[in-house]
Parts: sequence; C-alpha cells; structure tokens
Amino acid sequence: MFEMLYSSLLLCTLNNDAGPTIVSATFLLLATPAITFLNGIRTDKEPWTEMRTKDFGPGVLGNKPVWLLDNPDVPTTALYLRPKDNNTDRWKMNVSSRFGTDPLPWNYLFGAMKALPRSLLYNRDAMQSFALFSEPIIRFVDKLLGPTNAMRVDITARDAKSGKEETATLRMAHDDLEQCVGLATAAFALEVANSMERGSGGAGLGQPTVPPGVWFPVEMERVARENILEVVKEGAFVYELGR
Repeated sequence: MFEMLYSSLLLCTLNNDAGPTIVSATFLLLATPAITFLNGIRTDKEPWTEMRTKDFGPGVLGNKPVWLLDNPDVPTTALYLRPKDNNTDRWKMNVSSRFGTDPLPWNYLFGAMKALPRSLLYNRDAMQSFALFSEPIIRFVDKLLGPTNAMRVDITARDAKSGKEETATLRMAHDDLEQCVGLATAAFALEVANSMERGSGGAGLGQPTVPPGVWFPVEMERVARENILEVVKEGAFVYELGR
C-alpha cells in the first residue's frame, strides 16, 4: 500500500455531440483561468494551452490532443487529498484537467476564440447565440463522425520510502454523449437512493454508503464509488481500469 507523498492526477475528456449549452459553456471557459495544482500549490494557468496527446482507447479513438481547461474536479480532488496540517512539503500533488474534441479543426477554432475580448467571451447571451448559430454545422459533423464521448484519468503515486511509482489509468468511452451524461447523473442518484434504503433498517440491506450531507464525488466512500462506476459502465464500448 502506498504512502502517497506524491500524487499526480490528469483528467482528459474527448467528446463530440456537444449541444449549444455545452459549446457556449466551453467558450466561457476559454476566458477562465484553468485551476491546476503544482507540487501542492494552486497554480492558475492560461486556458487552452499545454497541449498533450493521450491514448483514449482502441479503434476510432486512439491518440488525441487535449488542452488545459478549467474543471471543478481539480480543486475538489486536490483539497480532499491535501494533508490535514496543510503541509505541502509532505504531499507534492499535481492535478490538472484537459479537454479536446473531434474533428481536429474544432480545437483550433476554440483556440482562436481566445483572441476575442474576455468581456465578450463572458457574455453568456452572446456565446449562447454563437453556439446556436454553430449547432447545424456541429450536428452535420457529428453525423459523419459520431457522438462519441471518451474520458481518461491517470493517477500516479510514489512510495515515500522506496521511491517506486505506480500509475493507475481509467479509460471509458460511450457511443453517445447524451446517454453518457444521463448514465452518470442516474448513477449518483441511484447510489443515494439505495443508501437511503439501506439506512431505513431493512433486513439484509447492509450499511448506508452515502452518509447525510453534501459531498463532492471524491469524498464518497470507496464502496459508493465502485457502485457508481459499475452503473456507468453500461453501454461503454471501452472500459479499462488497471495499472
């Protein structure tokens, strides 16, 4: 078992079939610094920079480029992993999140949008109108390429004594972005409902997995996380979790 004095988490997402709301939200994020953590210290970086190429899986996925983009799972994960005494010398965390889409020219379009004044990028009405204007083109391309959504999470930990590193990688891909989002939402709701049923005291139901309160996903118990992952596997044509 690792005493994780060093951890690195990289969340990468690749998706098509983005509706106008998702597209307009992406435009807004182009004006928002991407929160990352470097050696345990929060570091805000310019969005849509530091491109990396990641392998999202076999077949049509393969190696795809992804860029830094703000994601609320970055600070919640980093803050959850931070030592209680806030001693960053004991825990050198690196946490970041990246995003990309297909076909490749869409990524360059997003990058070019950064040249617009931030006041315009932050204008929700203007970005929603532009997204609605772009939707017919996006739908046409999706018919050619498919509405695939893929995610990759890499977690690296180093043993404090031996210095040995191990990396665990999760790769998941669904044929349809909308179904993928629906599954993810339903998986969390189902786990909460099942946990409440267990807490009602029914015979043989077991212990609740979600205690009362409001929790970030990273704060949930291991059993709850495993149950959620089991649900979201449904319909996935790529699901790989291993070292």
